[in-house]
Amino acid sequence: MKFSVVIPYSQDYPCIWFTVQDKYLRLMENYSHDEYEVIIVNNGSTGDNLSLARRMCGRDENNPNTFTDHLSKEPSPMRRNLKYVEIEKQLSPKTAINVGAWKAKGKYLMVCDAHVLVNSDYFTQAEQFMDENNACSVLHSSISWNVRDATVRAYQYKLGVNEDGIGAGHLLGTWSTTKHSDKPYRVSSSGTCSYILRAKNFKEKYVGYPSMLRGYGGGEPYIDILAWMMGDEVYLHPDMYSAHFALTRSRGYDQGGPIVMARNYILAWYILGGLKWANLIRDNAVNKNRERHPDWTPKFYEAFNEAVRWGRFRRKQVEETADYTLEELLRKFKNDNIP
Repeated sequence: MKFSVVIPYSQDYPCIWFTVQDKYLRLMENYSHDEYEVIIVNNGSTGDNLSLARRMCGRDENNPNTFTDHLSKEPSPMRRNLKYVEIEKQLSPKTAINVGAWKAKGKYLMVCDAHVLVNSDYFTQAEQFMDENNACSVLHSSISWNVRDATVRAYQYKLGVNEDGIGAGHLLGTWSTTKHSDKPYRVSSSGTCSYILRAKNFKEKYVGYPSMLRGYGGGEPYIDILAWMMGDEVYLHPDMYSAHFALTRSRGYDQGGPIVMARNYILAWYILGGLKWANLIRDNAVNKNRERHPDWTPKFYEAFNEAVRWGRFRRKQVEETADYTLEELLRKFKNDNIP
């Protein structure tokens, strides 16, 4: 199987319907039915969002393990390739991705939010490039927040770090509209909501996302930097394109706020680089909010303690298996002019 598309979903109907239809349209145009699958991970949806998701996937509204009668007799090609996983109590978005990824059978894993459309050649462009470039383990696309105008794009979510740690700990990076080449090129990291991974690497070398990541923030850059540290490469394909079409919605998850965001970044950078980097993230968060929110300071320290406690085992694994330290990798980005 070539592609497994994993879509974590929570309280995001009808966006999920359009997202699934979009992926099937792109895949059915270019691949036979045994070459792809779409895995919906229903992550704690309730009410109509739950029953509608079950119906969309051909399941009984009251029993997710039972197919509706007409589908169980002769399911359509689309429904045969549509896999459904239901998580009763909502987990983090990244944990939901892990759940879907561990069930995936494809060589390539596409991770996609439940409110994202892609260009018509998205999968064929990804397959061709990654088949020809074995070092590429993560492939990002350009991204837009304007569905009607694909020319309005950002190309990379850039983090404010360097080999000396100066500027480290920006809880939010910056979106760059600079396209460094018309051809696919290497990037240090990004943060797009749809991207392609080599499934074997994601599951065996990177061991998925840390389950302790909550809400949004820190996930994609974590996987990108980890891939580099493990000796793989991350690319941006400027002709591949994904578009948000539901920015006004909560996307079904508690965004968590600055404390959760800080904890995510402390956790990610602690696993990747150790206590030095966790301290930088914490101190940056404290200093940026000291005047306006002095009551947040003890919460940032609590987030720090939690992140270090949660990430200690994974940090040891990375130290023992990585080809580069974080500092060595950041020097490599600078020396090789990798944005």
